[in-house]
Amino acid sequence: MRAASEGPGYRNGIRMLRHESLLDAIHVGDCLHVMAGWPNEVADLAYVALPVSDSWEWDDHARTRMDHIQRRPDAQGHDTALGLHIALGNVGLMAYIAFIAERLPQLIRILKPDGAICLVSDTWGDHYGRVLLDGFLGPKHYRGQFSWQLALGDGPVGTLPIAGSAVWYAKAGDTEGLWIPPPVVTVPADEVAGHSLASRTIARRAIATMTEPGAVVLEPCRASAAVAESAQELGRRWISIDCVLDAGLDTCSRRDQTGP
Repeated sequence: MRAASEGPGYRNGIRMLRHESLLDAIHVGDCLHVMAGWPNEVADLAYVALPVSDSWEWDDHARTRMDHIQRRPDAQGHDTALGLHIALGNVGLMAYIAFIAERLPQLIRILKPDGAICLVSDTWGDHYGRVLLDGFLGPKHYRGQFSWQLALGDGPVGTLPIAGSAVWYAKAGDTEGLWIPPPVVTVPADEVAGHSLASRTIARRAIATMTEPGAVVLEPCRASAAVAESAQELGRRWISIDCVLDAGLDTCSRRDQTGP
């Protein structure tokens, strides 16, 4: 007799959800486990924007993530993650890198063959994020990036310091058509009250530049409603994963009122 967790519709004992049931919805839980039940090649763009700077600490969770990575020497990106750990040590920045590294294989699996990953980071982590993506996908998969500055104070926009970047890597390695984006995007002051990485300006620029209408935008670590609402306004489908149920319900309410 076949077990309930075997056969068609299951992978490694996990029931696989249908593609259409994932769209225009918020899924609650750790994205590492949530995505394990999803089919291959669902999304056109994975938009990854995590809080960085002093938000991360090297703790037991980070140590466990690195242990998982180290125990799989043949896994994609293993050497890069291990090398960064050796270089940086047990610090908050490495906890940030370990979190992303543990989830990148699932994100890559879920991307369509011509899909891409956009990693949004502040200046504390953007260089290391690009090194990590070089290790997982390869330098030839790099497509471009844009930087942003925060519109604070009364100084001229051109004199404001760079606050971070959004870097774009394609799942496929064809280097033809390398994207050369605008060099700097200015985030309006009224968006700075929240976390700058949750900016609607950054999300809209990335989604509009990196996808076509009708594409599916996956936000594996939801920071606010900015990505889902921007995708919807631009004529894209969206998927968000949120660990905070109350925040998810807030966006669901707005989504139900406006419609996809």
